[in-house]
Amino acid sequence: QMMIGVIFLWTAIHLYLSIHRSIVVDETSKFKYVFMPFWEALKIHLSERAPYHPGEFIQEYLFRILFNDLMPAEIWTRISSLTYGALSLYLALKLKNKFLIAGVFFSAAMTSFATTSLINTHLIYGGGLAYYLLIGDPSEKEVRVLNILNLIAGHIFGLCAATLIFVYKKRWLYALSNIAVLAAILIIHFAIQRFFPQTHAPLTNPFEAFRQIAGMLANPHGASYFAIPLFILGFFTLYRKSALRALQYFTLLFSMTILPVVAAYLGDNPYLPRHSLGGIIPFLGVAALGFESLQSRLRFLK
Repeated sequence: QMMIGVIFLWTAIHLYLSIHRSIVVDETSKFKYVFMPFWEALKIHLSERAPYHPGEFIQEYLFRILFNDLMPAEIWTRISSLTYGALSLYLALKLKNKFLIAGVFFSAAMTSFATTSLINTHLIYGGGLAYYLLIGDPSEKEVRVLNILNLIAGHIFGLCAATLIFVYKKRWLYALSNIAVLAAILIIHFAIQRFFPQTHAPLTNPFEAFRQIAGMLANPHGASYFAIPLFILGFFTLYRKSALRALQYFTLLFSMTILPVVAAYLGDNPYLPRHSLGGIIPFLGVAALGFESLQSRLRFLK
């Protein structure tokens, strides 16, 4: 009941914020697509500069058909983002750490992207799912349902992260199903990709990139000065429990924060901190372990 109440409260707050937030510039192209003929719009969606999951567009197209005459566009265009934001909060709640739950609930990045139609909460969900699979103890039914939700309309980086953990856990059926979906998306994308002039995305100063990514993961930005020391303590806590698990976690965080930025640069896309959004729950989760470790040390000193 407490879990349902927390998710309901978060959803209600963000639904209210969505209603009072105008369609932003990045949303306008997607908004235009869903009013075009379906197959033409789907081809445009799949032939963008970067590969996108077709499920994202199909969801938006379906919501337009069902809800366009019933509610404002500020609501129906953002149903998917709100849903995957709520699912991300569910993953944090399942891990039963108050610091992690508070970090996700009050994350400025979550609030910013859950109230748009962009698929960034899908990326947060993908990273959170991978962390939950690695650290948590989900039932078989839960793994199946959560992975299906990732397959239906997840971000491709989130699919990659979940696949990595399935390989670590030797869950080969899940890993192969994810790989099959990823391969299909990439094959179709590169087969029909439209021509885009090179933009020559500039390399960001490494210190500035680190500052922006850390600020986004610990949102709001100033919280990183508090969260990073806890993260370091949490990582060593995890390492003392299991060196292998700590190594697996490190590869997960690296794949959710650094590799997306590298992929964006190699794909000639402008660097944006939001490429690393999938690291929010893994980062805050280990910072939460550090907070718990600090609490236990302070109790011991008392």
